[in-house]
Amino acid sequence: MKSILVPTDFSPVSLNALHYAAAFCAEQDYKLYILNVMHVPAIDANAGIVLSETLMQNERSKTEKKM
Repeated sequence: MKSILVPTDFSPVSLNALHYAAAFCAEQDYKLYILNVMHVPAIDANAGIVLSETLMQNERSKTEKKM
C-alpha cells in the first residue's frame, strides 16, 4: 500500500511535517491521509448539556477551519 498518514495538531512543527509529506506523496504518487484528534474542552461536571455542546461545536469549527 502506498499511503502516508500524517497526524497534526496544527503546530508549526506538525505543519512542516505535513508539507514535507505532501511533497513526498506528490512525487511518489502516494495517497496522503491527515489525522487530527480534536481536543475535548474541559468543563465542569455540573455544567448543562447545552454548554457542553456549545463548547464542542466551537472546538469543531476551529478545527474544521484549520483543516
